[in-house]
Amino acid sequence: MEVLRNEIRTCGAQLDHEWFEGDENRAAVFFDRYTLRDEDGHLIETDPIQTFRRVADDAASAESRQSYREYWRDKFYDAMINKHFMPGGRILASAGFEVLTRFNCFS
Repeated sequence: MEVLRNEIRTCGAQLDHEWFEGDENRAAVFFDRYTLRDEDGHLIETDPIQTFRRVADDAASAESRQSYREYWRDKFYDAMINKHFMPGGRILASAGFEVLTRFNCFS
């Protein structure tokens, strides 16, 4: 776990972000499994706020009207940042990508 934490720190991730409540293990797992990386493996999202914005944008994209998308994007984001709702790992990892599935089980 220490190797993972050091790798994540060198990418600029905020392991001490207040959302993790001081738990570096929680932060390390979050950055390792759910945040965006470039093709070289470097973190693109360096704090949970960026991840939650991506997920909220994707979840709200189902709405047909821009005003509804904005409304639901803000609702989803607020729910995640305030820890009232957290999508499953597959959703966190794949939101915003057309080629990845959001289902945990598929055939």
